[in-house]
Amino acid sequence: YTLHTLFPYTTLFRSYITSVFYRLNMNASKLLNRAMQSDRITILVGPTEKSFSIPETLLMQYSVPLGKMCQSEFKESQTRIIQLQEVKISTFKDFFMWIHVYELSVNAESFESVLDLAIFAEIYMIYHLKNQTSDILQAGFDDGRWELRPHDVSTVYNNVPSRSVI
Repeated sequence: YTLHTLFPYTTLFRSYITSVFYRLNMNASKLLNRAMQSDRITILVGPTEKSFSIPETLLMQYSVPLGKMCQSEFKESQTRIIQLQEVKISTFKDFFMWIHVYELSVNAESFESVLDLAIFAEIYMIYHLKNQTSDILQAGFDDGRWELRPHDVSTVYNNVPSRSVI
C-alpha cells in the first residue's frame, strides 16, 4: 500500500491547506503593510524623553492601553505624543525592534533586560511579547543561567499591576 492508495485525497488536501496558508499569509502581510503606513505617533521615553516614532496602527495592534491613548479623549490623541518617563530607554528600544520585526531583539544573556521587557509587556498588555519573554525567563531558570533573587521579586511586585501573571 502507498499513502495515495490509503488516502487518495492527500494531495488535494495538501493543496487546499497550502492555499489557505498562502491566503492567510497574504492577508497578514497586507495588514502589516497597512499598519506600517499609518500615521506615526511620537513616544518620549525615560527621564531624558528620547523620541521614538511608531506607526499608530501598529502600536494599536499590539498594545490595548497604548492604542487607547491614541484614540480617546486622552491628551495623547490630540498631541500625538505619549510620554513614558518611567520606562528605561534600553527596554523601549528592545520593544521598538520587536514591534517592527516581531522577533525578540534582546540580549538573552541579560536577566535584567529580559525581566524589564517582560514587565513592560505586562504593564502595556502586549501578549505576544509577554509569552516570548516568559519563555526566555523560564529557559534561563531551567538551565541554571539565572537565579531569582528577592530584589527581582520586589522589582516585579513594585512595577506590575495587581493580579499580574508575572
